[in-house]
Amino acid sequence: MHLKKSAVMFTIILCLSFASVVQAKNTITIQYDNTHLREGPSTTYEINGYAEKGEEFNVISAEDKWIEITNGQMSGYVFKEFINNQSAYTSSGLDNKTIVIDAGHGGIDVGAIGASGSYEKDFTYRTMQELEEKLTILGADVILTRGEDRYVSLASRTSLANIVNADAFISIHYNSFSEAPNVTGIGTYYDHEQDAPLAVSVQDGLISKTEAADRKAQEEDYYVIKQTFRPSILVELGFISNPETDQLLQTNRYQQKLISGIVTGLNNYFLHP
Repeated sequence: MHLKKSAVMFTIILCLSFASVVQAKNTITIQYDNTHLREGPSTTYEINGYAEKGEEFNVISAEDKWIEITNGQMSGYVFKEFINNQSAYTSSGLDNKTIVIDAGHGGIDVGAIGASGSYEKDFTYRTMQELEEKLTILGADVILTRGEDRYVSLASRTSLANIVNADAFISIHYNSFSEAPNVTGIGTYYDHEQDAPLAVSVQDGLISKTEAADRKAQEEDYYVIKQTFRPSILVELGFISNPETDQLLQTNRYQQKLISGIVTGLNNYFLHP
């Protein structure tokens, strides 16, 4: 009889504990000032309000990367990372910045070919899409040199960055060295000396988040950064000629690490130019 009573009490305590956890999950606390609330679960929806750090909201629904919340005075959708205490950056440095993202290659220009037969142009396009979403959420005005799989001349890419007076131009690439398939690592490149701080900041962010081999920030004579007269860098985000790296780059988890590294580097650069 004593054992039965203990079992009943344990079940009651377990149920009460579970109920407490569920109730806690039904409310969230905003982590950053000026957190965007949108009319729908995507950056394509308009911003309909701003939440401040410390404000509490009730959760109405949740899906993939977005949570619908309300506090009685305002409602909207918030990006999940904005309520994650472990988030590595805030929107303060990126708000209202014009960022041009250049997904390298495209169309008939496939770029490097990976160990699995993958194309560099597909990797750069995927990374561009993820980076565009994250920067837009953080308040940046993002402009793309190519929004689809098509060929765009190098001159057109640089002209766009110059015309829109970009705060930063980022050309995304992946490396290859088939003669030495064990080579790996991430590098960031700049042409103009004044762009070195941007390159160093993004490189530091990438290595911090990915723990990849550090190929450093270096000066190089690449056309897209040489002919861009706004702050500009070219990132080589890994060697797709390396079989392990090729497979790793195809995972969403690692792509998110790359995005987090770039965003962290950009944010730090704008906060501490």
